[in-house]
Amino acid sequence: MKRLFFCLLVFLLAAGGITWWIQPSHLSDVPTLFWVTTNSPIRNRQVASFENWLVEKGYPPVHLRIDAANNDPSKKLIQGISGVGGDLFDNYADQTYLMQSTGILADLTGPARQYGFGPESTFESIRSNFMIDGRQWGYPASTSIALLLVNVEAFRDAGLGIPPRAWDIETFEEWGRRYVAANRLPGERQRRFFANSVERYELMRSLGLSIYNETLTACCLDDPRYIRVLEKVHQWIFRDHLLPGPEEESTFAVEGSGLGVSMALFARGNYAMLNLGRFALVRLRNYGRQDYSASFMPHFEYINCRVAGGTVGLYTKSEKKEHAYRFFEYLASDTHNRMIVETGDALPVNPDFLDSEEFLRPPEFPNEWRVHEAYAEAMKKHSISRSSSPFILPEIGRRVEVDTYRSFIADQISAAQAASLVQERINDEITRSLKERPSLMPEYERRVRIQERIEDLKRDGLPIPEAWLFNPFHRRYYQDMGSVREGDVVQ
Repeated sequence: MKRLFFCLLVFLLAAGGITWWIQPSHLSDVPTLFWVTTNSPIRNRQVASFENWLVEKGYPPVHLRIDAANNDPSKKLIQGISGVGGDLFDNYADQTYLMQSTGILADLTGPARQYGFGPESTFESIRSNFMIDGRQWGYPASTSIALLLVNVEAFRDAGLGIPPRAWDIETFEEWGRRYVAANRLPGERQRRFFANSVERYELMRSLGLSIYNETLTACCLDDPRYIRVLEKVHQWIFRDHLLPGPEEESTFAVEGSGLGVSMALFARGNYAMLNLGRFALVRLRNYGRQDYSASFMPHFEYINCRVAGGTVGLYTKSEKKEHAYRFFEYLASDTHNRMIVETGDALPVNPDFLDSEEFLRPPEFPNEWRVHEAYAEAMKKHSISRSSSPFILPEIGRRVEVDTYRSFIADQISAAQAASLVQERINDEITRSLKERPSLMPEYERRVRIQERIEDLKRDGLPIPEAWLFNPFHRRYYQDMGSVREGDVVQ
C-alpha cells in the first residue's frame, strides 16, 4: 500500500511539473502577463489588440493571458496575500480600496506619469475609483454608467412614444402608469413592467443626500430624505406596480438567472426599460434590430448619474512590472478606446471619444444612436463617482445598506426603522474598523473636526471650502449649487 501511495505521489508531482512547463510562459522566451479578469469575447479581443499594439509601437512582445478562474474577490485576496497573485487583476466597484488596504496593489503614481496613463487622461468623475490619498492604484479598462435602456417597440405597442431623456418623479410615474395600464390583462398575473429596477442611490442624491457625510466619517441615512426614497420605491413596486417585487422576480427566476435572463425579458418586452450600462449592447445586438433609446434615472430635484466600472490593478509582487506598465499605457491609448467604441463594451476611457462620430453614430447600428447620445450626455454632464469611506471597507457598507433595504421591501421593518438601522450598523462598522486599524484614527479625528465646522457653515447658510469636501458627491453637488468657496484644510 505504501508503494502504491508513493507511486501516485510521484505521478502527481510529475504531472504537475509537466503542466507547469508546457504553459506558454515556459515554452517561449516572450514574457507572459496573467490578467485576472472575466473570460469573454471582448476580453479576448482586448488581448489580441494589446499584443498587436505592442508590435505597432515597436515595443518588446508580451503574451497576455486571461485567468478567469481566480476572478473572485476572495481568491484574489488570498492569492495576493500568499504571494502568488496574477500580475494584473480587475477591481470592480470599490474593490480598489479593499485591495489597497491589504498591501497587494502596486503604487502606479510614478509609472503613470512616465507612461501616460495618469488620472488626467480619463474622466474626472471616475478618478476616485483608483486614486486614494493622492496616489494612483490602478487604471480603468472601461467606464460604466447605469441608465434606463428603453425598448422603443414596447412603448409603441403600448400606444406611447419614446420617453424623455430626463424626467422628474411626476413624469416618470405618469409614463409608468400609462404603460402598465396599457398592458394590464384582467384576471392574469402581471408580466410586463415599466422597468426592472431603479437606482435608489441616484434618488437620494437627487435630494442632496449621500450615504456618508461630507468628510466620509459617518453614515447619515437616518434622514427624512432617505425615508422618502424608500417609501417612493415601495410605492412603485406594491401600489403602482411599475417595478417587479420579490414575488414577480421569483417567477421570472424560474426561467433562469443572471444578466442574460434580464436582457431576454427586456428584449421581449417584459421590461420596457432595463437598468444597465451601455455594455448591454454587446448582448442585445444578438436579439436583432430592435429600436432602442435610453433615459436617465428619475430624479426629485438634482439630476445625477453614478459612474462605476472596473479598474485594473498591478500586483505588488509581480516580476513583470515594466511589461505591465505597457498594458496600462495601452488602456489609455486611442487603439483601446476605439475598440471599446466599436464593440459597444461600456464607455471609452478617454473623454474625447464621446464626441466622436464613430461613438455617437455607428453606421451599422442606427437603431442605437439615441442610446449613445444619452450615455455621452450622462457621462459628460451628470456623472459622479461612488462615495466610499476610507474608514470602512466599501463592500461592508454597501452590503449593510442592501440587507436593510431587503428587510424593508419584505415588510419586516418600516422605512423609518430601516433608515435608523442602516445608519447605526454602518457607523458601528466604522467604529470597529478604527479599533482594528488604529493608524486611521489621526486622520479620522482630523476629519471629524472638519465636519463640525462644516455643520456650523451649513446652519448659517454659508459656502463650504472645497478642500473640506472629501465626499465626491458633496463636492460636485455643492459646486453645482454654488455653495463652495476656497479655504484651507483643517489641521
